[in-house]
Amino acid sequence: MRWRWVGALVAVGAMATSSAGVARADMGPKPSMTFAFTFARAGQTIQSGVLLTCEDAGCVKPEPLPREGPQGFDCQPQSCFARAYGFRPYAMLALTMSDGRTLKSNVFNTQTLLGKFKVAVVAASLDVQPTWW
Repeated sequence: MRWRWVGALVAVGAMATSSAGVARADMGPKPSMTFAFTFARAGQTIQSGVLLTCEDAGCVKPEPLPREGPQGFDCQPQSCFARAYGFRPYAMLALTMSDGRTLKSNVFNTQTLLGKFKVAVVAASLDVQPTWW
């Protein structure tokens, strides 16, 4: 009888140790990008957006950043934020504005852990520039 308890405790301890290792595998900071906007038109806001990621500087085959666990791209009326397990080397923004227009940005480099970008919303496009704010 006593040995059954010892065996049960060993089994529970082994399960706790192995599951704790799995939980820690996804800890730590994830690469992220924060976008702050300036608008040419007063009262203009962001309605929705997509972060398109690419392997090449020409962004020939852009693909939307998929939503997987903590990874994803979200916009508020005047800002956007992206988090990923890892970004492809280049990206561009495609945003639908409050006036119904869809604007695309220039291609920009994503190779940073915590990227911060200023985005100028001009008449027909978005100008994304890295910043250290």
